[in-house]
Amino acid sequence: MSKYLVYLSGPITGLSYTDAAEGWRRRYADCLADSPAIGLLSPMRGCEHLHVGDEPMDALGDASDVLTSPAGITSRDRFDVGRSTIMVVNVMGAERVSIGTMIEIGWADAVRVPIILVMEPEGNIHDHAMVVHMCDYIVHSVEAAAILTRRLILPGI
Repeated sequence: MSKYLVYLSGPITGLSYTDAAEGWRRRYADCLADSPAIGLLSPMRGCEHLHVGDEPMDALGDASDVLTSPAGITSRDRFDVGRSTIMVVNVMGAERVSIGTMIEIGWADAVRVPIILVMEPEGNIHDHAMVVHMCDYIVHSVEAAAILTRRLILPGI
């Protein structure tokens, strides 16, 4: 069992299932493949039924399944954020504000889960004083976030 949990937050609305479930989350996981003490929590786990080709997903959830209903999404994601050691938020390349991601940042800040924000040095739509202030670390690549995660939570001298 993993000793440390990392919640992988980032925009989902407007992405295909494959891009949301794999994409940057897979790259991040690959960077930490040699660290079995670190477990990853994706908001897309258990949501395979949403895979309907390359169609973009919407923000309303899927009420036909308890896990992807609006209440299910909110409850599980809030639970995951609260039990995480660290939250990684990737908004790199976002074309519109991710409301869900911003809420997750608020949850993490409220329970003092450290946040690593992956964002361009300038010009990202999420570049806002409150967002930047609540995020403990800002890096500019998924790979840098994985390196920082390892440095923060794995023991050593």
